[in-house]
Amino acid sequence: MRIKIIHRDSPYYCQEGLVTQVKHNAHVDLNVLLDSGIRISVDAAWTDYWTQRGEQPPQATHLTGVYQVWRLKELLERLKRQAEGAHKVDKA
Repeated sequence: MRIKIIHRDSPYYCQEGLVTQVKHNAHVDLNVLLDSGIRISVDAAWTDYWTQRGEQPPQATHLTGVYQVWRLKELLERLKRQAEGAHKVDKA
């Protein structure tokens, strides 16, 4: 399958190449042999891969990480308040 890099921030923007391998990790990564002869690994979201396949990209998994960070932040704030409260009691 041939793809085109469509993400404007990529140094390979608008270059085309042949997908040599598809890796399913947290994101779908593609190993691509560009027409210029350079081999790269690129997130499929930076290419027209999903459009060519007629599919929607998988739902983003990084939002789960954001939720976990928020919960950790809440826990740390609660522990800090508890420690401050205990410290005030010790001074009294």
